Amino acid sequence: MNRIKKLLGACYGFIKKALKRPGHTELDKAVIDKMNEHFGAFYMFIEQALDRHGYTEQESEGYTCCFFKPFAYGRLCFAFSISREGVIEVKPPQVVYLTVERVLQELDYPDKEPQSIAKGTCSAELPTELIKAQRAMKADPTVDTARLLGLETFKYIEEELDDFEVEYAIPSNRIEELELSDFWAIEFNGSPIEGLFRGLIFYQLVDPELMDERLEESDAILENRDMVPDDAWRVSYQKLKERLLALDGSYD
Repeated sequence: MNRIKKLLGACYGFIKKALKRPGHTELDKAVIDKMNEHFGAFYMFIEQALDRHGYTEQESEGYTCCFFKPFAYGRLCFAFSISREGVIEVKPPQVVYLTVERVLQELDYPDKEPQSIAKGTCSAELPTELIKAQRAMKADPTVDTARLLGLETFKYIEEELDDFEVEYAIPSNRIEELELSDFWAIEFNGSPIEGLFRGLIFYQLVDPELMDERLEESDAILENRDMVPDDAWRVSYQKLKERLLALDGSYD
Protein backbone atom coordinates (compact mmCIF):
# COMPACT_ATOMS: atom_id res chain seq x y z
CA MET A 1 0.00 0.00 0.00
CA ASN A 2 2.79 2.46 0.84
CA ARG A 3 4.48 1.78 -2.48
CA ILE A 4 1.23 2.41 -4.36
CA LYS A 5 0.70 5.69 -2.50
CA LYS A 6 4.27 6.73 -3.27
CA LEU A 7 3.78 5.86 -6.94
CA LEU A 8 0.54 7.78 -7.27
CA GLY A 9 2.10 10.70 -5.45
CA ALA A 10 5.00 10.77 -7.89
CA CYS A 11 2.64 10.58 -10.87
CA TYR A 12 0.42 13.34 -9.60
CA GLY A 13 3.37 15.49 -8.56
CA PHE A 14 4.99 15.28 -12.00
CA ILE A 15 1.78 16.07 -13.87
CA LYS A 16 0.75 18.80 -11.43
CA LYS A 17 4.14 20.47 -11.88
CA ALA A 18 3.77 20.31 -15.67
CA LEU A 19 0.28 21.81 -15.49
CA LYS A 20 1.60 24.90 -13.73
CA ARG A 21 3.38 26.02 -16.86
CA PRO A 22 1.73 28.62 -19.14
CA GLY A 23 -1.03 27.26 -21.32
CA HIS A 24 -1.67 24.14 -19.25
CA THR A 25 -3.91 25.46 -16.51
CA GLU A 26 -7.27 24.96 -18.23
CA LEU A 27 -7.23 21.18 -18.48
CA ASP A 28 -10.41 19.68 -17.15
CA LYS A 29 -10.51 16.96 -14.52
CA ALA A 30 -11.15 14.15 -17.03
CA VAL A 31 -7.96 14.97 -18.92
CA ILE A 32 -5.89 15.15 -15.73
CA ASP A 33 -7.36 11.87 -14.49
CA LYS A 34 -6.51 10.18 -17.80
CA MET A 35 -2.93 11.44 -17.69
CA ASN A 36 -2.56 10.26 -14.10
CA GLU A 37 -4.06 6.87 -14.87
CA HIS A 38 -1.87 6.21 -17.91
CA PHE A 39 1.25 7.55 -16.24
CA GLY A 40 0.65 5.37 -13.19
CA ALA A 41 0.12 2.23 -15.30
CA PHE A 42 3.37 2.90 -17.14
CA TYR A 43 5.53 4.12 -14.28
CA MET A 44 4.73 1.32 -11.86
CA PHE A 45 6.81 -1.03 -14.03
CA ILE A 46 9.93 1.09 -14.26
CA GLU A 47 10.15 2.95 -10.94
CA GLN A 48 12.19 0.36 -9.05
CA ALA A 49 14.22 -0.59 -12.14
CA LEU A 50 15.41 2.99 -12.62
CA ASP A 51 16.28 3.25 -8.96
CA ARG A 52 18.11 -0.07 -9.01
CA HIS A 53 20.24 1.07 -11.95
CA GLY A 54 21.17 4.35 -10.26
CA TYR A 55 18.85 6.75 -12.11
CA THR A 56 17.76 8.61 -9.00
CA GLU A 57 18.13 12.30 -9.91
CA GLN A 58 14.91 13.65 -11.42
CA GLU A 59 14.04 16.78 -13.39
CA SER A 60 11.00 17.74 -15.44
CA GLU A 61 10.51 20.10 -18.36
CA GLY A 62 7.00 20.65 -19.64
CA TYR A 63 5.46 17.19 -19.93
CA THR A 64 8.87 15.49 -20.07
CA CYS A 65 10.38 13.75 -17.05
CA CYS A 66 14.09 12.85 -16.97
CA PHE A 67 15.94 10.52 -14.64
CA PHE A 68 19.69 11.06 -14.44
CA LYS A 69 22.66 8.98 -13.37
CA PRO A 70 25.93 10.92 -12.86
CA PHE A 71 29.23 9.54 -14.13
CA ALA A 72 32.76 10.91 -14.31
CA TYR A 73 32.26 13.15 -17.34
CA GLY A 74 28.59 14.04 -17.15
CA ARG A 75 25.34 12.20 -16.70
CA LEU A 76 23.22 9.54 -18.34
CA CYS A 77 19.61 10.43 -19.03
CA PHE A 78 16.51 8.26 -19.29
CA ALA A 79 13.43 10.31 -20.18
CA PHE A 80 9.80 9.98 -21.17
CA SER A 81 6.92 12.34 -21.80
CA ILE A 82 3.15 12.27 -21.58
CA SER A 83 0.71 14.25 -23.70
CA ARG A 84 -2.68 15.66 -22.74
CA GLU A 85 -4.18 12.75 -24.67
CA GLY A 86 -2.47 10.35 -22.29
CA VAL A 87 0.11 9.17 -24.84
CA ILE A 88 3.45 8.26 -23.24
CA GLU A 89 6.64 8.42 -25.28
CA VAL A 90 9.89 6.87 -24.09
CA LYS A 91 12.93 8.79 -25.30
CA PRO A 92 16.12 7.05 -26.43
CA PRO A 93 18.65 7.08 -23.56
CA GLN A 94 21.11 9.95 -23.76
CA VAL A 95 24.64 10.57 -22.57
CA VAL A 96 25.41 14.17 -21.65
CA TYR A 97 29.13 14.98 -21.74
CA LEU A 98 29.05 18.19 -19.73
CA THR A 99 32.19 19.79 -21.17
CA VAL A 100 31.10 19.03 -24.73
CA GLU A 101 27.72 20.66 -24.15
CA ARG A 102 29.21 23.63 -22.31
CA VAL A 103 31.64 24.41 -25.13
CA LEU A 104 28.89 23.99 -27.73
CA GLN A 105 26.65 26.42 -25.86
CA GLU A 106 29.43 29.02 -25.97
CA LEU A 107 29.13 29.12 -29.76
CA ASP A 108 26.60 30.92 -31.93
CA TYR A 109 25.60 29.01 -35.05
CA PRO A 110 22.61 28.72 -37.40
CA ASP A 111 19.56 26.78 -36.23
CA LYS A 112 20.86 26.60 -32.66
CA GLU A 113 18.07 25.35 -30.42
CA PRO A 114 17.59 25.98 -26.69
CA GLN A 115 19.07 23.36 -24.41
CA SER A 116 16.70 20.58 -23.40
CA ILE A 117 17.06 18.25 -20.44
CA ALA A 118 15.99 15.33 -22.63
CA LYS A 119 18.68 15.87 -25.29
CA GLY A 120 22.30 14.97 -24.75
CA THR A 121 25.52 14.57 -26.71
CA CYS A 122 24.76 11.09 -28.07
CA SER A 123 21.69 8.86 -28.17
CA ALA A 124 21.20 5.12 -27.98
CA GLU A 125 18.62 3.22 -30.03
CA LEU A 126 15.46 1.76 -28.57
CA PRO A 127 14.69 -1.92 -29.24
CA THR A 128 12.09 -2.98 -31.79
CA GLU A 129 9.56 -4.31 -29.27
CA LEU A 130 9.62 -1.09 -27.28
CA ILE A 131 9.11 0.94 -30.46
CA LYS A 132 6.15 -1.30 -31.37
CA ALA A 133 4.66 -0.73 -27.92
CA GLN A 134 5.04 3.03 -28.38
CA ARG A 135 3.23 2.89 -31.72
CA ALA A 136 0.42 0.89 -30.12
CA MET A 137 0.18 3.46 -27.33
CA LYS A 138 0.00 6.32 -29.84
CA ALA A 139 -2.64 4.58 -31.94
CA ASP A 140 -4.80 3.67 -28.94
CA PRO A 141 -3.87 5.44 -25.69
CA THR A 142 -5.38 3.28 -22.97
CA VAL A 143 -4.34 1.94 -19.59
CA ASP A 144 -3.56 -1.40 -21.26
CA THR A 145 -1.24 0.09 -23.88
CA ALA A 146 0.41 2.23 -21.18
CA ARG A 147 0.95 -0.91 -19.12
CA LEU A 148 2.43 -2.77 -22.13
CA LEU A 149 4.77 0.15 -22.80
CA GLY A 150 5.84 0.11 -19.17
CA LEU A 151 6.59 -3.61 -19.37
CA GLU A 152 8.70 -3.24 -22.53
CA THR A 153 10.51 -0.29 -20.99
CA PHE A 154 11.23 -2.35 -17.88
CA LYS A 155 12.70 -5.11 -20.06
CA TYR A 156 14.91 -2.60 -21.82
CA ILE A 157 16.18 -1.11 -18.56
CA GLU A 158 16.94 -4.52 -17.09
CA GLU A 159 18.43 -6.13 -20.20
CA GLU A 160 20.14 -3.37 -22.20
CA LEU A 161 20.71 -0.23 -20.15
CA ASP A 162 23.95 -1.53 -18.64
CA ASP A 163 25.35 -2.10 -22.15
CA PHE A 164 24.44 1.47 -23.06
CA GLU A 165 26.38 2.73 -20.05
CA VAL A 166 29.49 0.68 -20.88
CA GLU A 167 29.43 1.88 -24.48
CA TYR A 168 28.75 5.56 -23.81
CA ALA A 169 30.01 6.40 -20.31
CA ILE A 170 33.54 5.19 -21.04
CA PRO A 171 34.92 7.67 -23.60
CA SER A 172 37.62 5.34 -24.93
CA ASN A 173 34.93 2.77 -25.76
CA ARG A 174 32.99 5.44 -27.64
CA ILE A 175 36.07 6.42 -29.64
CA GLU A 176 36.64 2.80 -30.66
CA GLU A 177 33.08 2.62 -32.00
CA LEU A 178 33.38 5.98 -33.76
CA GLU A 179 36.57 4.91 -35.51
CA LEU A 180 34.70 1.93 -36.97
CA SER A 181 31.85 4.04 -38.37
CA ASP A 182 31.72 5.39 -41.92
CA PHE A 183 31.63 8.96 -40.64
CA TRP A 184 32.07 9.68 -36.95
CA ALA A 185 30.03 12.91 -36.82
CA ILE A 186 26.68 11.27 -37.54
CA GLU A 187 26.91 9.48 -34.20
CA PHE A 188 26.41 12.80 -32.36
CA ASN A 189 23.11 14.57 -31.75
CA GLY A 190 21.92 17.59 -33.68
CA SER A 191 21.91 18.72 -37.28
CA PRO A 192 24.75 17.35 -39.44
CA ILE A 193 27.12 20.26 -38.74
CA GLU A 194 26.06 20.57 -35.11
CA GLY A 195 26.84 16.87 -34.72
CA LEU A 196 30.22 17.49 -36.33
CA PHE A 197 30.90 20.27 -33.81
CA ARG A 198 29.99 17.97 -30.91
CA GLY A 199 32.23 15.27 -32.34
CA LEU A 200 35.24 17.53 -32.66
CA ILE A 201 34.92 18.69 -29.06
CA PHE A 202 34.59 15.10 -27.90
CA TYR A 203 37.62 13.93 -29.88
CA GLN A 204 39.71 16.80 -28.53
CA LEU A 205 38.84 15.77 -24.98
CA VAL A 206 39.32 12.05 -25.46
CA ASP A 207 42.08 11.56 -28.03
CA PRO A 208 43.75 14.76 -29.34
CA GLU A 209 46.18 12.67 -31.39
CA LEU A 210 43.34 11.89 -33.79
CA MET A 211 42.37 15.52 -34.26
CA ASP A 212 44.51 16.31 -37.32
CA GLU A 213 42.62 13.75 -39.38
CA ARG A 214 39.24 14.79 -37.95
CA LEU A 215 39.93 18.46 -38.70
CA GLU A 216 41.03 17.63 -42.22
CA GLU A 217 37.68 15.93 -42.82
CA SER A 218 35.79 18.79 -41.18
CA ASP A 219 37.65 21.46 -43.17
CA ALA A 220 36.70 19.72 -46.42
CA ILE A 221 33.02 19.67 -45.42
CA LEU A 222 32.87 23.28 -44.24
CA GLU A 223 34.72 24.53 -47.33
CA ASN A 224 32.18 22.86 -49.62
CA ARG A 225 29.52 25.48 -50.31
CA ASP A 226 27.20 22.91 -51.86
CA MET A 227 27.17 21.01 -48.57
CA VAL A 228 27.26 24.09 -46.30
CA PRO A 229 25.86 27.13 -48.12
CA ASP A 230 25.51 29.37 -45.05
CA ASP A 231 28.72 31.29 -44.28
CA ALA A 232 27.59 31.69 -40.67
CA TRP A 233 28.56 28.05 -40.13
CA ARG A 234 32.10 28.79 -41.30
CA VAL A 235 32.39 31.70 -38.87
CA SER A 236 31.23 29.44 -36.03
CA TYR A 237 33.59 26.70 -37.16
CA GLN A 238 36.61 29.00 -36.97
CA LYS A 239 35.63 30.05 -33.46
CA LEU A 240 35.24 26.41 -32.50
CA LYS A 241 38.73 25.58 -33.78
CA GLU A 242 40.15 28.43 -31.71
CA ARG A 243 38.28 27.15 -28.67
CA LEU A 244 39.57 23.60 -29.20
CA LEU A 245 43.15 24.80 -28.83
CA ALA A 246 42.40 25.72 -25.21
CA LEU A 247 40.91 22.32 -24.36
CA ASP A 248 43.09 19.70 -22.70
CA GLY A 249 42.48 16.02 -23.23
CA SER A 250 40.60 15.46 -20.00
CA TYR A 251 38.41 12.45 -20.91
CA ASP A 252 41.21 9.86 -21.07
